[in-house]
Amino acid sequence: MQNESKQATPVLQVKDLSVCFKTVNGLVTAVNQVSFDVAQGETVALVGESGSGKSVTSLGVMRLTPPAPRAQLSGEVWFRGREDTQPVNLLSLSEKEMRSRRGKDIAMVFQEPMTSFNPLHTIGKQIAEGVRIHHGISKAAALDRAAELLDMVGISAPRERLKNYPHEMSGGMRQRAMIAMALANDPCLLIADEPTTALDVTIQAQITELLQELQQKTKMALLFITHNLGVVAEIADRVMVMYCGQIVEQANVEALFAQPGMPYTQGLLKSVPKLSLGEGHQSDLPAIPGSVPSPLALPSGCHFGPRCAHIDADVCQQVNPVLAEVSAQHWVRCNRWKNVAESLQHA
Repeated sequence: MQNESKQATPVLQVKDLSVCFKTVNGLVTAVNQVSFDVAQGETVALVGESGSGKSVTSLGVMRLTPPAPRAQLSGEVWFRGREDTQPVNLLSLSEKEMRSRRGKDIAMVFQEPMTSFNPLHTIGKQIAEGVRIHHGISKAAALDRAAELLDMVGISAPRERLKNYPHEMSGGMRQRAMIAMALANDPCLLIADEPTTALDVTIQAQITELLQELQQKTKMALLFITHNLGVVAEIADRVMVMYCGQIVEQANVEALFAQPGMPYTQGLLKSVPKLSLGEGHQSDLPAIPGSVPSPLALPSGCHFGPRCAHIDADVCQQVNPVLAEVSAQHWVRCNRWKNVAESLQHA
């Protein structure tokens, strides 16, 4: 992994971000006071099961949630672009001001490019459009830039591929084209939302390697959203684990894999298949019991309590834990993290 200085001024600082949605059953809090930062050249992974709030967090940062009153954003999202002398709170910008930053200073690779690309327009036209909007150049110059980008992400015969419609490309090529479109204006921050989920493991490895190479060239900050801990181990500098709209553990990647402090994180790591099997290996893959609760009916106290093997009803069901610093730069949201650590040492 790249190890750029993490003491630099963050490109992105998220402070107490909350995202609520108005539904027929009432107001639902999908993201609850999430705080984190991403520095230049750094990769921060956001990990969790489906429904944990990862994608909604990214949509909140990008201001891509439905307009009020259907969705409500609160907190602060401070961003510092290359032309900014001081950080700017994205949540305070007008929609026009925010549009001028999307695709230029901040870009996003969406989860499924087949539904993110417009099926009625060619790949070249869609990549060139963003370049023309933000730089005011001619159509021919924008298409030249589009061909250059397709070549940069490893698509052969880029000039010919500009004429392709999304359905004429394979899944891996569409994902590369989506990355090319996101990088068209050299963003300071790239948000990659599950960019390898729908791809086979070979293409996953290629996309992960491509993102690392492009990051080293451009020094951009990368917020990588995934549920695949194998990818996290390869690409991330720091990891944030989400559950029920909250960050439940945050640490550098080495510390999190070596000494996970939150029982939920431990469950995620145990459920990763291992290729090497020792003498005492289990034939069944361990799984976290139960499922992520509905945001309309969250359990009292610790939201992970009903699924936790270390639950203490007198404590865990009464108090919703706060993030506690268990070691340098390692935080855990668990009322009994000391007891859990001791039980792991004696296991």
